This record gives sequence, C-alpha cells and structure tokens, in this order.
Amino acid sequence: MPGSVPLALGLDTAGVQVPWYFRCPISLELMRDPVTVSTGQTYDRASIESWVATGNTTCPVTRSPLDRAFTLIPNHTLRRLIQDCW
Repeated sequence: MPGSVPLALGLDTAGVQVPWYFRCPISLELMRDPVTVSTGQTYDRASIESWVATGNTTCPVTRSPLDRAFTLIPNHTLRRLIQDCW
C-alpha cells in the first residue's frame, strides 16, 4: 500500500532501495509530508519542525539562515511521486 511501507536502512519490505531524492536529508527516511524551506531545500515536515524546535536557525543542508517566519511550503509534486512509487 503506497505511503505506508515501513522502512529500515533505506529499504522497503521487499528489499527495494528507496531513492535518495525521496529521503529526508535530516532523518534519511522516506518523506511522508515533504515541505520546502526558504533555502529551496525539501525535508519531511516532522524532521524540519523538530530541527527548528531544538533551536536551530539554519538550513541543515546549506547552512544558510532560515527565514524568521519559518515558512514551510508543501511540495505537492514530490509527495505525489512518493505516493505513486511507495
């Protein structure tokens, strides 16, 4: 069933490798709710919200400052691709 595959070490239950572009750069897990931050990078919503909640103010990938409003833009295209594949 798409979107509900449990992952461990980047593999689904059938042993298929999850593409890096479907993984959150923070958690390295399949993104369930991909969102884009002000730097243009995409993360899983829960991971980036946790990152900021612990006091981080920079993008984990680029190390550029995140906007003060911390706007998260849903990445609908990536979400659909992930749902179609997984």
